[in-house]
Amino acid sequence: MEVRNGTFSTDSLLATTVAKYEARGHRANQPTVAMEGAANHEEEDDMNGEPVVHSHIEITETLVRLYVFLSQVLDRSLNEAARRTYPEQELQLHLASTRAEMMEILSVNRVVKDKVEQECHRVLALSAACLTNGAAKAAAMDELNAERAVLKNKTMALSDLLAVFRAS
Repeated sequence: MEVRNGTFSTDSLLATTVAKYEARGHRANQPTVAMEGAANHEEEDDMNGEPVVHSHIEITETLVRLYVFLSQVLDRSLNEAARRTYPEQELQLHLASTRAEMMEILSVNRVVKDKVEQECHRVLALSAACLTNGAAKAAAMDELNAERAVLKNKTMALSDLLAVFRAS
C-alpha cells in the first residue's frame, strides 16, 4: 500500500492479493468450503468427506482481499483514472467471489457476518450514489470519503496482523 498526495492507494496491495489468490488455484466462480464448528473450525467437504480447516492466515487474507476490493470500488467512484486502472467486470467478479468466500467463512458467527454484509451493501450503495448526478451525490461523496478512511484503517490493521501471522 502506498499513500500519494494524502490519498490511500491500493493498487500494489490489490495486485499482490489477487496474484496470491489466483496462485492458490482459486477462480472467481470456484465454490469454497466454509469453516464450521466453533471449537475446531472444520467442516466436511461434500466431495470427499475430508475436513477443511481455515487458518487464521487464510481468514485474514480473505478479509484483507475483501476490503481491498471494496476500497477499489470506492476509488472508482472518486475518479476516472481509478476506473481505467482495473476493468469493471473483473473487479466485480473478484469482489463477488471474495465476498461469497468471506460470507461462508463467517457463517460460524452471525453477528460478524451481518456486520460485514452491511458494510458491503453500504459501500456498494455509496458507490452507486456517487456515480449519479444530483443533490444526493454531494452528500454521498462526504460519506464515501469517510467510509474510505474506515476501509483504509481496517486494511492497514489487518495487513499488519497478517504479517504477524505469517511470521509466526
